[in-house]
Amino acid sequence: MGDDPLNSAEKSSGTGWALFFAALGAFAGFLLAAPLLPVSSAAPGADHERKALSSEPPEPAAKPARKPSGSSAAKSKPVRLPYQENPFDYNYALAEHGAKATGGKRPELLIDGKTTSYAYTNWKLSSYRAFVITLEKPVPLNLVRFLLYDRSKRFYRYKLEASAEINGNRWFALSDRSQPPHACQSWQEIAFEPRVIARLRLTGMWCSKSSCVHVVEMGAYHVDQGQDPHSAHNYALAEHGAKIAGGKKAERVIDGSTSTYGYTIWKMSTTADFIITFEKPVAINVVRFLLYDRSPRYYRYKLEASAETDGYDWFMLADRSEPPTECRSWQVIAFKPRVIARLRLTGTYSSSSSSFHVIELEAYNVPGGLDYPWMEWEF
Repeated sequence: MGDDPLNSAEKSSGTGWALFFAALGAFAGFLLAAPLLPVSSAAPGADHERKALSSEPPEPAAKPARKPSGSSAAKSKPVRLPYQENPFDYNYALAEHGAKATGGKRPELLIDGKTTSYAYTNWKLSSYRAFVITLEKPVPLNLVRFLLYDRSKRFYRYKLEASAEINGNRWFALSDRSQPPHACQSWQEIAFEPRVIARLRLTGMWCSKSSCVHVVEMGAYHVDQGQDPHSAHNYALAEHGAKIAGGKKAERVIDGSTSTYGYTIWKMSTTADFIITFEKPVAINVVRFLLYDRSPRYYRYKLEASAETDGYDWFMLADRSEPPTECRSWQVIAFKPRVIARLRLTGTYSSSSSSFHVIELEAYNVPGGLDYPWMEWEF
């Protein structure tokens, strides 16, 4: 109770009435510590919807160079990067893989493999601050990642610790982001030298909006490629030899930046697609691209591939061209590895104009595939 400001006022007053009102205030504070209400399922970006003066959206605001999402830099609306929704390799902190979660409220939601709901702790109550995730057995890990609630402009602070023992009180620190100026938002990634770990303890230390720390999902991995979880090779990058044709400002789709976009005119068959040609045919199992998402518009499209560097032999990777499909923001298409030389992305519809806007497209061969498919927020 020592960290409750109401208690300070109570101690400073010597009257019975002060005690009564302080207790009443403490009870009201307890009610206000209730969790967030679910956010409505409005289209992404609807919270800052605005009337467009023309059929074309504004250029996305320039963003700083990419950096690990564990950075504490505050962002009003995080852009999801390639590794942020689909980590590599086996997730040991998944309930279906034998993991268990305790502490806080609804801890089972941390390890269910979904990003549609959250668990929470109360950082003002010392006995109520931490989640503990116990793995099926002690295993070597070198990456832990978790998603903090990011559908409002709040930020958090926390500590992440680990133990090599199934029980007991011996913990070692993996990350301490509990003090200012840390302002942590969205996906947090903590990479480290491989350690044998049996349990993880995540302690919420602060929230800018309430007394609760909200965590959507958590994962624990041993990344085969070493300590860098971002080292998958993007074959659809211009600096890696990829080329692009079609549409308008097509070179922006493979420049590695999320600050500009290319577009096609989906109503005109001669400018309706982008064709990305890799430096050479390679085995691919994930393609992802970012549709313009700074307004509540949605799109439809087809994604095809070819094993040949020229010709007309294409096979379908994803057909999202018909109602009721409404595609927004990052699109992730995962499939069994195929040798691919070219990709063809055809915009077939936009709810706001005759243009189909793509900010960035990427292609990977992710070791072990993806643990679970991309999931939109569905509040």
